Amino acid sequence: MLLGRPWLRRVHVRNYWNEGFMTLGHGRERVKINVIPQHPKAEPVDSSDETDDWTSSDYSSTSEVDTKDEEIEVDVS
Repeated sequence: MLLGRPWLRRVHVRNYWNEGFMTLGHGRERVKINVIPQHPKAEPVDSSDETDDWTSSDYSSTSEVDTKDEEIEVDVS
């Protein structure tokens, strides 16, 4: 968080949130720092390749786990 940090005033911080960076320093010693990670652009998805003909029965929310009790022996020596 940048608020309330006295050293930020001393180094002349300027925030450019809309552009995704901030600067520190002044004059020739100004440094630009990216505040938003730069990721490669994602390729658009062609929605015509996708099908929407699934039903809720394709995805079961119940578990098919055997619930009978088992004895587990633990050696603590």
